Amino acid sequence: MKDVERYGLPEGARRGNGHGDGGSFLHRLVMRLYGGGGEQAQDAQDVLQEAVLPTEHLSAPSTEQAPAAPQKKAGHSVNTPTNSLLYALWSEWNDIQVGVNAFDYVLNLPLEDGRNGRQLLNDEESKTALTQIKLKLMNLAKQRFWERGADAQTTMDALPCVFLSENKMVAWLFLFPPTGGGKPASLDRLEHSVCEAGVLFGIDHERLQQLADSPEYFQLSVVAYGLAPIPRR
Repeated sequence: MKDVERYGLPEGARRGNGHGDGGSFLHRLVMRLYGGGGEQAQDAQDVLQEAVLPTEHLSAPSTEQAPAAPQKKAGHSVNTPTNSLLYALWSEWNDIQVGVNAFDYVLNLPLEDGRNGRQLLNDEESKTALTQIKLKLMNLAKQRFWERGADAQTTMDALPCVFLSENKMVAWLFLFPPTGGGKPASLDRLEHSVCEAGVLFGIDHERLQQLADSPEYFQLSVVAYGLAPIPRR
């Protein structure tokens, strides 16, 4: 930790190009300090997991225009920690210079179906779902970061991730963007991911088509939902 803090994050040192292909100063720095294999690599991974972006190097929110992002909604939205790998990947994709400007990455949990606006979960259920999804995304982002290789040049296609509510009545899709010239997710890939998660009915094929045509990376989208059974009186 001391080595990372000593080197710090100089202004403009870590900047993506909005397509996931930009070099990662932080990755190069940790690899240089700890090497690329064995126990040293694990040490590097621990460093990044504990302090991806040291908070002492983050400035106050920038006066520049923030990247397009969902507005925070009470009860089913959460800010992603700025020292997490999920935030690091999101900021790289959106061309945010860590240490120069700081924007909130708000993770929204959509709770309405795409056909008639029906509320799919109550407040307690939505809070539970959002907490669980956030933790899973943090782990997936960590895995994605290390699999893509140094400087984000490894070719990786977009990664669709499907999450289910505890009652199995709602399914959300989250997309990690491609890196190193990888491909976006096709409609077939999205539909396969939903089916792989065990969802066979209530799939919103129109919404999946929209996401295939115009991907919404680092956001959750409702892609399937059902009706809970009504008890007999």
